[in-house]
Amino acid sequence: MKSDKKIIKHKQDKKVQQAVAQVKKRDLPLRHVNSVYVKIKDVLSKARSNTYRAVNFVMVQAYWNIGRLIMEGEQSGKSRAGYGEYLVESISERLKKGVIV
Repeated sequence: MKSDKKIIKHKQDKKVQQAVAQVKKRDLPLRHVNSVYVKIKDVLSKARSNTYRAVNFVMVQAYWNIGRLIMEGEQSGKSRAGYGEYLVESISERLKKGVIV
């Protein structure tokens, strides 16, 4: 009887080992998927960050050029701009109507 119990125990152990091996096989692709997912997420995060920096740089350039154009337009060749001029208000109104933000 003892040997029968050992055989049954051995068969159960073997089944448990096979079941564990099957779970490990299923986990391997899951681990691989997780690894690829983390790498893709990192690529997207870096791309977003680079995009924000690039857009910020371009917008700073645009605003600087807008300021330069307004200053040149206000001064109209004079050494100093006149105050209370109509240029900024007029351009602002026109931009509100014609630029999609």
